[in-house]
Order: sequence, then structure tokens, then C-alpha cells
Amino acid sequence: MNIDDELILRLENLSMLNLTEEERQQIKVDLSKMIDMVSTLSKIDTENVTPLKHVNNHEQVLREDIVDNMLPNEKVFLNSADNINRYFTVPKVIKQ
Repeated sequence: MNIDDELILRLENLSMLNLTEEERQQIKVDLSKMIDMVSTLSKIDTENVTPLKHVNNHEQVLREDIVDNMLPNEKVFLNSADNINRYFTVPKVIKQ
């Protein structure tokens, strides 16, 4: 993968960061190191290795989901800056 200025600017835009030129150059170096590491891992022979499905063999024990000590809607929405039809409203954070 070619890590060039265009890629760094695109990543900067997607992550909504404002980087300095020095930071962009450092990220270029860091990304190159990461890609080199992954390419090194891809060279490892994993032919006879069983895929790992879980880190441990513990079984997840879940409790019964019981509704208890609920606040009435009126009290909940007293803490809300704004709500519409019993839903919290928040500012839009995704740019198109």
C-alpha cells in the first residue's frame, strides 16, 4: 500500500483532525511501520494452526433481565436539554 500525502489528508479529513505538517510526516512513518508489520505477519505459515475462536474457554453466564427501579419519564426528561416525543435529542455529529 502506498502511503502518500493524499492518503494522509484523506485520513485527516475522515477523522476530523487538523494536523501539522510535522504530524503528517510522523503518521506516514507510523503507518508504514504498521503495514510492514502486518506484511511480516502474512508471511508466517499458519497452515496447521487451528483458528482461535475465543481467548479463553469460559462460558458466559447471563442473569435474567429483570426491570427494576425505573424512573418515570417525567423525571428522566427533566435532566434533558431537549426532547421530542419522549426521545432525547442531540446535536448532529456526522458530516455529509
